[in-house]
Amino acid sequence: MRSAILKAAAQPDIADLTVFSDSQVLVTLINAKEITTELKGILHDITLLCNSFASISFVYVPRAANVRADFLAKAALLALSSSSISGVVVRNNRAAFEMDGATYQRFPKVKIRELKDDYAKFELRETDVSMANALRRVMISEVPTVAIDLVNIEVNSSVLNDEFIAQRLGLIPLTSERAMSMRFCQDCDACDGEGQCEFCSVVFPLSAKCVTDQTLDVTSRDLYSADPTVTPVDFTIDSSASDSSEQKGITIVKLRRGQELKLKAIARKGIGKDHAKWSPAATVTYMNEPDIIINEDMMNTLTDEEKIDLIESSPTKVFGIDPVTRQVVVVDPEAYTYDEEVIKKAEAMGKPGLIEIYPKHDSFVFTVESTGALKASQLVLNAIDILKQKLDAIRLSDDTVEADDQFGELGAHMRG
Repeated sequence: MRSAILKAAAQPDIADLTVFSDSQVLVTLINAKEITTELKGILHDITLLCNSFASISFVYVPRAANVRADFLAKAALLALSSSSISGVVVRNNRAAFEMDGATYQRFPKVKIRELKDDYAKFELRETDVSMANALRRVMISEVPTVAIDLVNIEVNSSVLNDEFIAQRLGLIPLTSERAMSMRFCQDCDACDGEGQCEFCSVVFPLSAKCVTDQTLDVTSRDLYSADPTVTPVDFTIDSSASDSSEQKGITIVKLRRGQELKLKAIARKGIGKDHAKWSPAATVTYMNEPDIIINEDMMNTLTDEEKIDLIESSPTKVFGIDPVTRQVVVVDPEAYTYDEEVIKKAEAMGKPGLIEIYPKHDSFVFTVESTGALKASQLVLNAIDILKQKLDAIRLSDDTVEADDQFGELGAHMRG
């Protein structure tokens, strides 16, 4: 098998790359005068040269590899779009990307650490920050849910005006397990886009009147859903609570004697990119796992008092002392906040390099908290499905009509 390693010394730049067929690619180069005769022969054989910015050092393509030329072209363009990529490896119909000497393939792995209905913590490994950030942004702003969008108030004699009540109703999270299968109101042909049919909306009537001297709390539990699968989320419900006053739901307004509130609320499908009330995520964060290296030889030169001072210099409990060996050990690496306080302390003690901490660029720890509209696990799975749809929409972007028909609003979002 013949291979070509194109060193960075030549520094040819790709000015244009056009795919003619499955076996032919036209590569237009800048600095072509630096291309040797041997290099031109290699270009003729493998139909691809990608060696552009200073951060991209080489491309390795086996001559005998049975790889479609358009696949190679996409790999080259993807490499050119990232300044952190140092090389592209194409072999056996797979593309891997070289960063800082290590190879990362686009096959990330997930390890679940903790999972509850409204909370999830998991590791995302063997990928880069672009994938991690894309997943985070989709979870926050593009996973659809159902939220109250239109309120028709018939009677309101409370102290709050109509706009305040409508705003409070819109921010009440609704269970949205079937949101992915519902239609966006503007795309619903059953009601001509009016957003008032069973396929794209859910109706919540509310009627409350205070007839006693005791204050009446109107809460989310007073909203009666026409669809049992879409109901207000109630975080105050506790099956062990014997006092019904502990199960009041989310307060909308308080009524005194003679005051009344009567309305009809219509909930519709939407995404957080359009309004925060549709966002299913309360918090989505990720951090790079730290790689903490302790120089044991230098650490052995410290006294116990110096070791304690070093440990206490960290604002968070990252380090501790082994009670048996009296050695400094890493207790909780993820508690490190990249404040570098312990590194500065080591330098102040005249021990530079005593502790070195680097972020792992291919490992991320996600923390996801849901509003209750979706379970945290479902939120992550829906986000992955939407990422797949986005990639399909990009793949079909040349055929705008086909993409719009297949992906609806998502296809339109991808082009504008």
